[in-house]
Amino acid sequence: MSQLLTSELISRLAYGEVSNLKIGDLNTGLIREENMPGVLMQLNKAMKDLFTRFELKTREVLINTQLDISYYYLRYEFAMSNVSSAQPVLYIDDSMCEDFDGRIVKILAVYDAFGRQLYLNKTQEPLSVFTPQYDCLQIGSNQQTEQFYVIFQALHPVLTAPFGTGANQGDPDVVINVPPALEDALVLLCASKIYEGINGPANAARSALLHQKYEMALMQSEIRDSISVSANMSNSKLDKAGFI
Repeated sequence: MSQLLTSELISRLAYGEVSNLKIGDLNTGLIREENMPGVLMQLNKAMKDLFTRFELKTREVLINTQLDISYYYLRYEFAMSNVSSAQPVLYIDDSMCEDFDGRIVKILAVYDAFGRQLYLNKTQEPLSVFTPQYDCLQIGSNQQTEQFYVIFQALHPVLTAPFGTGANQGDPDVVINVPPALEDALVLLCASKIYEGINGPANAARSALLHQKYEMALMQSEIRDSISVSANMSNSKLDKAGFI
């Protein structure tokens, strides 16, 4: 992952794609304080788009099943680390999942306490588990263990104004964890969304052009596999059958 700071990305926007808009200060490379909430909103939308499109962040939690519960939601309100939760049962052990906040894209895989990967959404398999919702895991009572390790695709934490004022005063200048190959794409998408939120045909055309450049940047990254998220689809049937 890159070491792109939130302040650096904001400077890229101020000096680059949105430099002709009166939302940044070209002398300092910062977004004006009154425009920062809107820019951050679009930046977080762009981050969600990337982290939904690619498996850039995967995490693992442990679910402790209960006899009277069949549906387990991967939400922070059910996490053991949530000391202020009003839920009667905190069945998510997130001690090995740093900064678990319940912001997930989808469940990727499930393992039982014996380390066996379970079938996912296979109605013909008696020990299969199911995902009736993107953040919900349905576990039947016929399973042989009471603990299950859940691997899920996660979203990036919400970004706030670095060293801001008011409500954001003292917030750290955090690292945006995206592959270096996606840094330019992130800037393009964020700028596209900023223009999209401004009235006028010229801004709409500029937004469309930037979004087109964003899609082209993603296409090039996928072709080159520069973000290293492609799966190995090699055929191993012959090897399993004993052929060399």
